Amino acid sequence: MPHQISVVTGDYPHTARLKSTSGFAGPAATFPLVSPIHEAFDDMVRSQRYDVCEMAIGAFLQAHAAGKPLLLLPAVMVGGFHYKSIYVAPGAPVVAAELKGKRIGVRSYSQTTGLWARGWLSADYGVTPGSVTWVTTEGSHSDAYQDPPNVVRTENSLADELRSGQISAAILGAAPPKDLVPLIPDWEAKSLAWYARYGMVPINHMVAVTRDLAEEHADVLNAVYQSMADGIAEAAAQSADPGALPSAIRCGLSNVREAVRLAADYALEQGLISAPVEDVDSLFAIKDE
Repeated sequence: MPHQISVVTGDYPHTARLKSTSGFAGPAATFPLVSPIHEAFDDMVRSQRYDVCEMAIGAFLQAHAAGKPLLLLPAVMVGGFHYKSIYVAPGAPVVAAELKGKRIGVRSYSQTTGLWARGWLSADYGVTPGSVTWVTTEGSHSDAYQDPPNVVRTENSLADELRSGQISAAILGAAPPKDLVPLIPDWEAKSLAWYARYGMVPINHMVAVTRDLAEEHADVLNAVYQSMADGIAEAAAQSADPGALPSAIRCGLSNVREAVRLAADYALEQGLISAPVEDVDSLFAIKDE
């Protein structure tokens, strides 16, 4: 039995209960601070530095494809609809269907927000991943992955590239500069249509655990997961807003399975992984329904 376990997640309402816990089924808990949280992904993917670590689903799928000894917990930390994630310069006469052959910025080609945005660009507008040059500022968290040939690197910020006209659009996620505008003005209606079509909310970050913890210390792992599940339930009860878009924050395999399945399908289509995920349930350390 380990003397302590390390748990790395962002600070969210639904992780407050988890981070107030001093120990899990015996071992003491430590909560290393990593901010922004995506800076923890490299260490978890490449060397399994932590026992439990928040991780983007795209990064996890690449780690799984590379044979890294990691499994998922069916708990969502971050997620949402990504029709509002692609931005253009103000006044730019850009529509989604005309992005074929253009240059689009994204922090990393394997970034999960990019995975979902490319999914709807292809499905809704016929803008396939291979029809675009992707301009990035970072590589993959996986040391076993090489970007496709239509991915290039820039030393400039994506916002500056967009303002200067070097790229036509940029995937910027949740906190874009205020002078930029969404490519899809009716993004909320598009998001509701997505939910009606697929019956789920796209997942960005879940939680990865080492295979050693899952296989050798199931009681500890169950205690960690139960604390996460309780925190998610408490936060949902406190923040319920009947007028808001459906939340991605949830737990339980039956509540996350289809989003993970679609993410895996997109990852294969977009060249993030080279083989299909045949059994989604096999990715999980805990299979509660």
